[in-house]
Amino acid sequence: MRLTITLIFVFVLTYSIGSVVALPVFDSTVSQLNFDTLRIEMGEFEILYSEELLQPVQATYTVTCPDAFVGECETSIGWRVSRAKEFAGYDVATSKPKHYEKNDWDRGHLIPVASVDCDCASKALTYTYLNCALQDSGLNRGPWKQLEGQERKLAKSIDDEVEIIVDVLFESQSAPMCYGCPTIPSAFRKTIIAGGDTMIYKFPNQDISELELSVFRIH
Repeated sequence: MRLTITLIFVFVLTYSIGSVVALPVFDSTVSQLNFDTLRIEMGEFEILYSEELLQPVQATYTVTCPDAFVGECETSIGWRVSRAKEFAGYDVATSKPKHYEKNDWDRGHLIPVASVDCDCASKALTYTYLNCALQDSGLNRGPWKQLEGQERKLAKSIDDEVEIIVDVLFESQSAPMCYGCPTIPSAFRKTIIAGGDTMIYKFPNQDISELELSVFRIH
């Protein structure tokens, strides 16, 4: 379906179920797009979110503070489903804590707090289910975590910005984990842009904890 828009816009690449589509980015904080996808700005970060899938489909951020913030933050900083309303202006339908209990799914941060850990405010921005995807625990705690560490190491070693694009991928057979539950992603892709170079990694949403990170680099 072609979406006609009279505003000037730029395109970002993201995924919908079974196809690749170019979604226009509006000059507003939240925009309702096809496939029930929202563009949500959270400070310097950006999330494309699908209420249909109950999952984020893309996140973009810059590794701003690769060294951990040393100050103390309020203990109230944590998982708060209501933050969806804070960022989007209304109660966006998201996944819930119960979807990550007694199973193999982790709350996979698309924007990792350790890569943007400048202060309490930036830390708090990442603790929302808008930034959370159903990610296999073996992936989340294995190669995915290793790659997050590498992006921070890279940010410390060069003068240029390290920009990140995370795509959450779905296939035609992707299905919700239960009735009324989030749809399980089939894969995750991370693009790292720094110093004129681009690195791309793609991971199946499976337990790949025993495999080397280099196996998943596709560019």
